[in-house]
Amino acid sequence: MKKLISFLAVGSMVFSFVLINGAWADSTIGVNMSTTGTLTVNSGSATAVRFQNGSGTNLLVFDGTSTRLGVNFGSLDTKFEVGGTASATNLMISGAVQFAGNASVAYSRFGTATTGYSSDLDASNDLLISGALEVDGNAFLDGKASISGNFQTGGRFVFGDNGDTGEVNTSDWDISSTGALTGIGLITADGVLTVDDRAEIQGTASASYLLTGNTLQVAGNASVAYSRFGTTTTNHANYISASNDLLVSGDVEIRGSVSFGGTASVSGVFTMNDGRFRPNSNSATAFRFQNTAGTTNILIIDTSNTRVGVSPGTDLDTKFEVGGTASATNLMISGAVQFAGNASVAYSRLGTDTTNHGLSASNDLLITGFTEHQNRTYFDATASAAYFFSQNAAQFAGNASVAYSRFGTGATTRSLAAANDLLVTGLLEVDSNAFFDSKASISSNLQISGRFIADTAASHSFKGDLTVTRAARVGTTGYQDTIFEVGGTASVGTNLNVGEVSTATTSIIFETSSTTKGVCLVMTNTAGTVQYLRLFGSTLTINTTDCR
Repeated sequence: MKKLISFLAVGSMVFSFVLINGAWADSTIGVNMSTTGTLTVNSGSATAVRFQNGSGTNLLVFDGTSTRLGVNFGSLDTKFEVGGTASATNLMISGAVQFAGNASVAYSRFGTATTGYSSDLDASNDLLISGALEVDGNAFLDGKASISGNFQTGGRFVFGDNGDTGEVNTSDWDISSTGALTGIGLITADGVLTVDDRAEIQGTASASYLLTGNTLQVAGNASVAYSRFGTTTTNHANYISASNDLLVSGDVEIRGSVSFGGTASVSGVFTMNDGRFRPNSNSATAFRFQNTAGTTNILIIDTSNTRVGVSPGTDLDTKFEVGGTASATNLMISGAVQFAGNASVAYSRLGTDTTNHGLSASNDLLITGFTEHQNRTYFDATASAAYFFSQNAAQFAGNASVAYSRFGTGATTRSLAAANDLLVTGLLEVDSNAFFDSKASISSNLQISGRFIADTAASHSFKGDLTVTRAARVGTTGYQDTIFEVGGTASVGTNLNVGEVSTATTSIIFETSSTTKGVCLVMTNTAGTVQYLRLFGSTLTINTTDCR
């Protein structure tokens, strides 16, 4: 057997190669191996050349079959594979680079994900990073940058170099090449956001602070000399003229406090749902509503004495004072009312006189002047008046009025028709004299407890019966000796009745008629039987035959 042993020294390592019968066999490298020529390995195996440690672990392997080189690798799948950290002063690769993977593609990449932009990433100088990328220094992108997710920056971001135009074109918001922002949602600035010219926001905008050195225009894009919400122009150009003046042409809702250091003018309706007016300090003129000249107080609220005055003049003396005519549809007062005076008493009154009839409660009323009623007045209790004037008909004991005055609700049967006509449907008592300038008609009996005196010389007549229960004197003076005295001629047109024709009563009646001649004397005997006495010619007859 022919045996050839050769040695190779590389650095401090010595390699030994054994050639037996023309074939290579396992060789051992001693302490040193050196060569001044070229080391050539003609083996075509996957482990043509292997450098191992003392335990037989491959440190460096030359794969002669696939032309690959591996350093501390696991599986040798690529041309050059390092199984651990590798460092190089310069790394120059003419083809695509593959990191964190062993399957190569046409473009360079970190990771094994494939590109979603194959029309753009298709060469070895194209790079796909499927993981996160951190750049601690500057990053310059000479071409366009497409970001499908969020773009976050911890500092400022600057587009352009003051010489190029740019634009942002997304599916929902855009920035045109002229700087117009459309479809912008929320803009948040951690510091100061400075806009050299106008900023137009079509959607919602929020800011912790909004600082503007000039006017503020909201809900419009045409600026004016003053700040405003809306596009309406002011009607008070003498006041609203500077950038710190504000016009709000829409509605304003304020949930907190509002302070006005100057004049507040409200041309429309001022409504408060559940609020309060409160002055800074109590005073006699805490609130004043004046005329336009500011010379006349129209309404004063005195918070020191709890008083309210409407045109009160110089002195506000009561809780509520009106210096002029006041009208109300309904007036409800829980206490006493004082009119035509400012000194109150326990009862209500019109005037300043005091009561003579014991009025003592707030619902008692004393009227010291005249009272005129244009419509009805009802008294449920006793009413006392020194004078009572009514320009129309008066109605007592009823509430249905008629054309004439009346006591009661009965209707007239004597053609009463005017307000000065009076119907009394009940009893009438007159304790003093009663004077009738015209005729008096009595449809029933006339009873007189005193004398009946006719003071005039005119004749008097009775259409009905005249019954005298006591002495009667006709045309006589002086002492009256009989029950009925006639001082002169007395005539009876038809009948003269003395007493009454009834049982147990003495009666005498002188009767005559238009159909019989003579006088018929009707008398009642002691038995109560009516007897008739008549003179026929020279014969006097008395019987029960009626001779009337």
